[in-house]
Amino acid sequence: MDGNFTLTFTVPAGITPGSHTIFVRVFDLEGNTADGSVTITVEASNLPPTISELSVSPPEVPNDGMTTAAVTCRVEDPDGQGDIGSVKADLTSLNLGTLDMLDDGGHSDGGIGDGVFGIEFTVPATVLPATYSVIITATDSSGASQSGTVKLTVVAYNHKPKIISADIDPQDIPNDGVTVANLSVMVSDTDGVGLSLIHI
Repeated sequence: MDGNFTLTFTVPAGITPGSHTIFVRVFDLEGNTADGSVTITVEASNLPPTISELSVSPPEVPNDGMTTAAVTCRVEDPDGQGDIGSVKADLTSLNLGTLDMLDDGGHSDGGIGDGVFGIEFTVPATVLPATYSVIITATDSSGASQSGTVKLTVVAYNHKPKIISADIDPQDIPNDGVTVANLSVMVSDTDGVGLSLIHI
């Protein structure tokens, strides 16, 4: 009797990459045997990068478009650091799009090639005060990826009050300790939080 026989299997993680031989023995009903073999090549499985030590500094940033914030993280690849294809920060919630994080020593990331990636940015005035998630994704050269999230709190920028005008009446005052002078100051506070002190 002829026939095709199929065995489905997976290669365990502990098998060393390289060439391996699978031996096959066939038995008939009378106990006769036939031997054969087939060779397979086991390749090392690709593992995704890992992300750790996620941080944002400072944790609270005003929406003034001037104050610099930095997001950093450590990225390691079990297949070697050279296998890291990209590290990106999703800042779309802050109206900044998705930007590349770098390990060049120039973006609050420590030293060049130390495995710490960073990015620096400012928060536009159009972003409302709230707590936002920044998603960081590390991808290797084979497309395997891992993501992590760090929180950033945006606070309202407090503008300085402005002195509109200042008048004194009378302008000529004798030093007699008796004559009363009136000082009038007009101040504007665009934030509407009120003034706590006018120092003279």
